[in-house]
Amino acid sequence: MLTPVGYLLGAVTADYVLEFLMQQTGALQSVLSVFIGSGSGAGIGLLFVIAGISGIVFLTVFKIDKDKWRVKSPLSLYYLKTAHLLIRL
Repeated sequence: MLTPVGYLLGAVTADYVLEFLMQQTGALQSVLSVFIGSGSGAGIGLLFVIAGISGIVFLTVFKIDKDKWRVKSPLSLYYLKTAHLLIRL
C-alpha cells in the first residue's frame, strides 16, 4: 500500500535533493564524486549507495540481536498459540 508513496518520495529525493547536492561544489561533493561521479544521474547513484549502506546496517543489527526477530504483538501471539493447538489436534 505504501510502495507507490516510497517510489514517489525516492524519485523526488533523487531528482531534487541529491542531484542538486551532487551538482554543488564543496567538500562533500568532491568526496562523493570520486565514488559516484558528478554528472547527470549522480543523485540516483547516491540514493542507491545510501539504500545499500542502510540495508547492510539493518541486516547486521538483526543478525547480531536475534531477539528482534521474535513476534511481540499480543494478537500475533494469539494466532501462534491457536495454530499450535490446531496442530496438536
